[in-house]
This record gives sequence, structure tokens and C-alpha cells, in this order.
Amino acid sequence: MTFELVTRIVYPDKISLFIASTILLFIPVCLLAQVDKSAEKPPNSHMSQYNERWDCNHGFRKDNKKCIALTIPENAYLDASGQSWRCQRGYRKEKELCEQIVVPANAQLVEAQYGKGWKCERGYRDINNQCNKIGVPEHGVLNSSSGGPGWQCEKGFKKVRNNCLSVVVPANGYATGSAYDNGWECYRGYRQEDDKCLKIDIPEHAFLDRHGKNWLCDYGYSKNMDTCQIITLSPNSFVDDSGNNRRCERGFKETANNCIVISIPENAHIDYSGSAWSCNSGFLLRDGSCIERENR
Repeated sequence: MTFELVTRIVYPDKISLFIASTILLFIPVCLLAQVDKSAEKPPNSHMSQYNERWDCNHGFRKDNKKCIALTIPENAYLDASGQSWRCQRGYRKEKELCEQIVVPANAQLVEAQYGKGWKCERGYRDINNQCNKIGVPEHGVLNSSSGGPGWQCEKGFKKVRNNCLSVVVPANGYATGSAYDNGWECYRGYRQEDDKCLKIDIPEHAFLDRHGKNWLCDYGYSKNMDTCQIITLSPNSFVDDSGNNRRCERGFKETANNCIVISIPENAHIDYSGSAWSCNSGFLLRDGSCIERENR
């Protein structure tokens, strides 16, 4: 019996027909929503507690829509996820097997699934898979650097080839322990000249800079050879932010140690520097004047 015939018999009027059609169309959707998701779950699996999917049981892994048992080689164990395996300590993964790590003398195992699985003890270096002792000269100490010789000189000594030679520190200097320069520096207030530390002569109205290797003039003074001379301010001038130079105020320019007013032509303005002028927008500079730009 067709759908149309049924609805004419049971629901003869058009309103009833519409209601019946709606109900019959809604039924398959409801039935689909009530399908038991667990019916799609393969053997050796379980429904996830976070969503409507399924996950393989501990010791099994997904393969398309199946859960197949993991093959765990000798000297291996399931990891925390239960979906793969790891080699035991002292073994490392080689393809689908766990091979024993051969640890050379003066080395120790490390917790790593990749690489050699071992490292040399302190004081030894890996050379061709063997741990050779690092030769440390007198007045040298081991360091943690993986590059270089593996040692450095004590403070007061400098590396020269494979030895640590004593650093001769001049008066008013101190040892730095650096292997890349003299191995010493002058104290603050002294400057290096050859192999000596000479006192820096600081002129009147000056002070040492933050590095302690040079001097600067006080605020309001400018450097002139080896002296600091006071800055003489003319009308319409001021000491700049550095404290060691004079500048003219905005709208003035310096000429013959004086600050004179800037002559601004018509249709111009003082520029960003404050000591020159520029033509206004829509005007061009020509022969010291600002002329109106021609519209084309």
C-alpha cells in the first residue's frame, strides 16, 4: 500500500495529510540518533569516555577499523598509552627489536630512546665510540663545553697552545681569566698602554664615563682638546640634551656664535628641525621663494 493511499484512508483532509508527512519524515532521523554506537565497535576496543568514538584496549593498536594485538619484542614493555612499546633501560630500538646497548669504558647509560644511549663520564670525550681521557695541563680545569679542548685555564693563567701560562698582571690591573686577550684589564680610572696601566688624567669640570676608561665634561661644558670649557650662551640659545653643546631656540639659527632669527618667506613655515624653513603644502621652492604649484 502506498504512502499516498495510507494517508487518504487514515487522514482524509489536507491538514492531517501534512501532519502525517511530517511525522513520517521525522521518524528516520529519530531512529538514526538512537543507533547504538557500540554496535560499530570492533573486538578488543572500548568506547571513549570523552566522545562517541572507540579506542583500542591496552595492548592493541588501531589498524583501519580493527584493533590488532601489539607484538612486543624481548626486552621491551608497553608504554603508558598502551598503544606502543618502548625498550627497557640498557636497550635501544632497532626496527622492531630491542638491541642491547654496548657501553664503552668510562661511559654511562642515558635515558634516551634514540642516539647511542650512552655518554662519556666527566673528564672523558667520545672519539670513535670510545671515551678517551681529556688531557688537562697544569693550572687547567675541566669545563662543560662540548667543543674545544674540554678544559680552560685557571684565573691568572692564559691558554697558549696546550698549556696554561701565568699571566703577568701590571700594576693597577687585574686578571680576567679570558683566553682571547691579554688576560688582564686595567682598573677603573686607568687606561692600557702597551703592557702597563696608566692613570687617566681627568681635567677640571670632567668625570669618568661609566666604563671608567675615558672622561666626559660636566653639564654646561664642552670638550676642547684635553680640557673642558664652559659653554657661553648667547641670546635665544640653550644647552642641548647631551649637556655639552649649545643650540639655538626654535626659529633661530646660529651664525658667528650668535642665534639670529630665521627669515621666513610668504607661504612657508619653520621645519621639524626648528632651524630652517619649508614651503607650505601646495607650494614649491623657487629662487628662495614659495610659489603656488600649478594644477594640471
